[in-house]
Amino acid sequence: MNLPIVECRNIWITSSNNYCMVINSKKTKEMILGTANKSPPPLLTISNSPVERVTCFKLLGINICNNLRWDAHVDALCSKVASGLYFLKLLKRSGLSADDLLCFYKSVIRSVQLYGIITSHMLKVINVIRPLPVFSTTWYASPSLLG
Repeated sequence: MNLPIVECRNIWITSSNNYCMVINSKKTKEMILGTANKSPPPLLTISNSPVERVTCFKLLGINICNNLRWDAHVDALCSKVASGLYFLKLLKRSGLSADDLLCFYKSVIRSVQLYGIITSHMLKVINVIRPLPVFSTTWYASPSLLG
């Protein structure tokens, strides 16, 4: 069972050396998926330095977990959106104009909602995602202003 992992590591290190790339073992992470997670193989080492084994990590802004569920990513996304909505609420209370509030919403909140979505489905998603009904103002719920 360990032999394929060791062979893959050796191929990975050899090909990185062929392209004059140095693998930083401190920044490299190992994640085990599937049934191998129940009886994990020994830790990988690169240049006599162990590679950290993780259950979750963030790659290009997407949280990936070894159980292949989206819970960690959705929680992080909801936290960012909630923070943005809180600041939107503060800006509204301070008397910012509707145009400025809409600009803040599109640049801070909506960009977080749409990040990581496959572009071929972007139009479908943009038509589905609408702001959360936190405020009862007409500009906030108006679909014409969100386009």
